[in-house]
Amino acid sequence: MTASGPTAFYLIELGRVVVPVAGISFALAAVICSQALVRGHARLWLIVVTGMWLSVTFANRLLLIAPVRSYFFRSAPHFYAKAQQAGLYFAMGAYLWIAEQILLFTFGILLFFALRSNTRFNQMTNRKQGELK
Repeated sequence: MTASGPTAFYLIELGRVVVPVAGISFALAAVICSQALVRGHARLWLIVVTGMWLSVTFANRLLLIAPVRSYFFRSAPHFYAKAQQAGLYFAMGAYLWIAEQILLFTFGILLFFALRSNTRFNQMTNRKQGELK
């Protein structure tokens, strides 16, 4: 996807920031407000990992990647020396992307275990209620 001008470029960059951050924010709100998950360690870890995932994604999209792209969008070839100094930004962007992927994987695993422990908890409470009757 290429931008036809500066306005389109900034709208694309805004979309690259808003779409992932909004999706992860909805996931975090769903985990916090979920009545299906038992209030336990699995749910707490799920909230922590989702919050970390949101912050890393926000930092990757907004603080490092977007300003570097706008800098190189405007720069001419004679600014090559300054562009080489920005290698740290590209390295940080790559590391933050890897961190995003690891946190996404961790979120999936924790969600699986939280839902699995929830079904076990529901089975145990149903058995206890059956014994009491």
